[in-house]
Amino acid sequence: MALAEAGVIDSDCLPAELQGVAAALPTVAAPVAASNLAEQLGGDEVRHLYATLRQHQWNITAAASSFGISRSTLYRKMKRYGIVQPNEVF
Repeated sequence: MALAEAGVIDSDCLPAELQGVAAALPTVAAPVAASNLAEQLGGDEVRHLYATLRQHQWNITAAASSFGISRSTLYRKMKRYGIVQPNEVF
């Protein structure tokens, strides 16, 4: 395991016996900021939640079951993303 105080692990963070090996490895792109990644994943999750809820005609039990989560977890996700059931017309 390698740790870095600055948040980026480079060859200086590795043990001396691995530093020569690390120099031969290809470099990787800069890491994505955690907030950007969370926003991207959140957007995907919101779209997936909406699609599944519509597929199950907003039946929370069926949608939660298809995700393999409890109804309360699905309600928490809906609350987190501001998803509300559409008003039904009678």
